[in-house]
Amino acid sequence: MQALFRQTNFMTAEQFEKQEDKMHALESKLSALLADAFVLSLRLQAIHWHATGSNAFSLHNLTDEAYKTITEKIDELAERMRMLDLIVPSALLELSNLTQVDVNIKFSDMTTSEMIKQILRDLETCSYHVKEVAIEADENKDHVTHDLLVEIEKFYQKQHWFFRAIIEN
Repeated sequence: MQALFRQTNFMTAEQFEKQEDKMHALESKLSALLADAFVLSLRLQAIHWHATGSNAFSLHNLTDEAYKTITEKIDELAERMRMLDLIVPSALLELSNLTQVDVNIKFSDMTTSEMIKQILRDLETCSYHVKEVAIEADENKDHVTHDLLVEIEKFYQKQHWFFRAIIEN
């Protein structure tokens, strides 16, 4: 399954099975992070489309850049999963079942302020979860996955800062 991490020449059957279990766990966690990113992307687009009031123009520009960036991060994460010979979830129902973000919140029914407060909560949730998986990747000496997840965490934190600044003004 996973050529980058296996040393099949020197693994016992028990070690091989442990490695398989680790890879299945990693697949599940990375799939959840990917699903979170898809939900955030949709939420950023919803703010982009539905923002009103004095901050509408700045929110339009902020969210335009953010959802384009998160789309790049989604692609990088999916490509990393494929490098590890993991399956990338691709069905919307599958993604909605994997995400740790509440998919039942309808941004089009919210005020701009409510949307921003919700995206702040979502960014906090996603940042926390990506950090957990990044720590685990580092502990498993998967530095490539770790570094990618740190970049995603950095993006989430930066967006949180931007949205918090808007809500505080």
